[in-house]
Formats: sequence, structure tokens, C-alpha cells
Amino acid sequence: MNKEKLNSLIARTEKPTRYMGGELNMRMKEGAEFRFALCFPDTYEIGMSHLGSRIIYNVLNNREDVFCERAYAPWPDMEKLLRDENEKLFSLETKTPLDEFDIIGFSLLYEMCYTNLLNMLELSGIPLTTGERGEKYPLIVAGGPCTCNSEPLAEIVDVFFFGDGEELMNDFMDCYAECMRNGASRHELLIELSKIPGIYVPSFYEAEYCNGEFASLKKLEPSAPDRITRRIVRDLDKSEFTGDLIVPYMNIVHDRIALELFRGCTRGCRFCQAGNVYRPLREHSLEYLKDYAYKMLKNTVKPGDFCIDATAGNGHDTVFLCELVGKKGKVLAMDIQQSAVDSTRANLAEHGFSEIGEVFCKSHSEMDELAEPESADCVVFNFGWLPGGDHDIFTRAETSVPAIKKALDILKPGGLLSLCLYYGRNNGYSERDAILEYLAGLDSRYYAVMKCDFLNRKNDPPFPIFVVKEKI
Repeated sequence: MNKEKLNSLIARTEKPTRYMGGELNMRMKEGAEFRFALCFPDTYEIGMSHLGSRIIYNVLNNREDVFCERAYAPWPDMEKLLRDENEKLFSLETKTPLDEFDIIGFSLLYEMCYTNLLNMLELSGIPLTTGERGEKYPLIVAGGPCTCNSEPLAEIVDVFFFGDGEELMNDFMDCYAECMRNGASRHELLIELSKIPGIYVPSFYEAEYCNGEFASLKKLEPSAPDRITRRIVRDLDKSEFTGDLIVPYMNIVHDRIALELFRGCTRGCRFCQAGNVYRPLREHSLEYLKDYAYKMLKNTVKPGDFCIDATAGNGHDTVFLCELVGKKGKVLAMDIQQSAVDSTRANLAEHGFSEIGEVFCKSHSEMDELAEPESADCVVFNFGWLPGGDHDIFTRAETSVPAIKKALDILKPGGLLSLCLYYGRNNGYSERDAILEYLAGLDSRYYAVMKCDFLNRKNDPPFPIFVVKEKI
């Protein structure tokens, strides 16, 4: 593929950032044995909002033998250019045509995307049905909730994944790699893959109908399993997650950090596909969520940024922010307790960050005296009491809500506000309720607010909230 010609086509589209690639934290590899095209059969801004695709992208690229790249359904302007110029659909990372990959994997989230899947294959010059493809073309695989109703795509997709993909994807790649190294044919490969729990090879079965309705599946391959078992990750804390999040250049549908608290649901609503597909209920631990929240800040804050720790406490968040912004950045920290100020200064000195971090004995409601409007890339709060400290000393709604308002004014467009709420015990629930009421009333056109909470934890566990100030 002529890269200069392709770049000229991208420049002629309505939104070139859909096809450019090159985002922060995008993976690049050399010398990987197998190439996997992870495709989302919808536009970039929808596909980049899908948490499951981000997880699989990380799982595959953590393997030394696989290079996973991304591709999305083109908007009509790009589709027309590709057809008019006789060019094929390509990956974002290396601009490689999809028909040159070893494996093409689709995430199927809703049935309306099925026609997009067919269109992406056609734009790639790949025959639509398994019978037409044979050994020459990439293996076509698919996962996601729609695989529970896989029959409409049974003649299109070579392999379906049922259930959680974190462990299943590695089992699949281990088997694929071994078969390819041993020179297995496509049919021999499919036989070996069908032995993996959670994998369904539709060509090994034939649908039987009664009075026009689907009745059963008849096995065509004797070695194929009689029943397909859905894969379930029992311990979410031990499974792989998104790693370093790719940060898009454009606004996407869910233009914010995604923090998975739990998977599955106990409500059992009959109309809800997800409530049934993702059973049983499994939760991440509180420590895992805290660590992941730190990782999300790490992916958001860059060297040279300006950040504010509005409730310094013992200075741990201040030190963490200093690590992220580096020598070219700046961190302001404040606390109303002189003991917390002294502790934070000592912590900064111990880590060699005294020149980067500056600490003030001030209330968080006075931060506008220290920072200009739209100057900060990130503001961090911890409301309630100091963990491990005196629970009789805590923040109050009378100052906390005004502080949040000022923090949002100080944030740059695209900036992140991170809050952790400790509540109950001596300070009760009034501050928590006031903060939640205020954040719920923020205009969704200008702010994206995500609250992460536990459904079945007692003793008032703390919870994080993230607010992203939209770029208008």
C-alpha cells in the first residue's frame, strides 16, 4: 500500500483522526511472529469507547509472538475514497491492508453492526463466506455478547468466542501458534481450536429447523464438542486489563476513563442481554480499583503538566503527581492542617521533588488564589477524613462543594478532576450527598462525570469519581 497516497486520502476525509493512528500509548512492535487485526464494526469514536476491545488489545500485545493492530468501520466519505481509488481497508498502527493479517477479530456488541462486518471484509478484498476463503485468507474470529446468537454469521465467521476473553484469547493464540508452527492445514487448525472450552467452530455443525424456527445443531465433525461452554473469569483482579490506555486525538463517545467495578448482575431483568450474558456477578477489590485509578491518572497526566493536590494529607498523591509531571511540570498542594503540610513537604524532600511540588497551608476552597482559570491539567481531591488519621477531623460540604466549583474553573478543557470520597463514621453522609448532588447537576455538554461504587460492600467503603472537562 502506498503510504503517501493513503495519507492524502485520509487528509480528504471529514475527520482524519479516525484513520491516522499514532495516539499516545498506541502499541508498535517489530518481529512479531503473528499479526492480529482487532476490528470494531463501527466508527472509530464508538469502537474506541469499548472497554472490551481495549482489554483484548492489551492482552494480545502483551504476548511476544503477536502484534495486534486496530481497524474500524470507515465513515461513508472514507469508504467512497477507498472504492474510487481501489485501495483496501487498513490498520491504524502500520496502515497494513487487512487481508495481509494472519487473524482478523471482530467485537460484536449489537446485531445492527453485522452488515458493517460484511462491508469491512469486502473493503479488504476478503471473500465473505468461509467456503470461499480457504487457506489463502486470514482466519476470521469474533467475540462479544452477540456470539450468543451466532447463527446469522455462521457462514461468515470461522471461529466464535463465548464468554470472557482475557484467558480465552491466550488459549486461542497458544493453540494457533502451535498449529501454524507445525504446518497444520486450516481444517486441522479448526479441529484443535474446537477443543478449547469457549470456542465454537460453526462449520463443524449444521443448523436444523422445525416449522421455520431454529431447533438444534447437528454435528458434522465427530471431534467437535456436543456443547459449547462459556468461559468465565472467576477472579477479575488476576485477569489482564487495559494496560496503558490509548488516548485519542479526537472526542470519542465515552471520552473518559473507564473503571470496571464488577462484571455480571444479580437483578435478572428479562429484557437485559448484558445482565444474562455476563453472569455470575464478580467484583474487583477496593485495592485493585485504587491502583487502577492511579494508572488512569498516569495515562492522563503528562510530563510538563500543571497539577493540583487540593487535599495533601500525607503527601502521597502529591508525590505521585510530581512523578508524572517530571522536572518540567509543576504541582501545587494544599491542606488546612499544618501537620499535613509538614508531612507533605517532608515526603517531597525525601523523594527529591521539592523543586517540583509546592505546599501551602490553605483550604481547598482557596485554590483560586494560587492558580489561574483553565491552567491546570489535573486536580485531585480526597474528601472526608485522612486515611489512618484522626476521624474527628474531616472536610465539610460548606467548603468542599465551592472547592469543586473552583477546581472545574481552573481545569483546562480536556483536564481531569479526580475525587475520592471517604464518608460515614463521624462526618456522616451530608458531604457525600452534597457533592453527588452538585456533580449530578453538571451540564453533560461540558462535563463527563463517572462515579465508581460498590453494590454489596458494607461499612461505607470509599469510592472514586472522575470528571472530564470536555473540549468545546
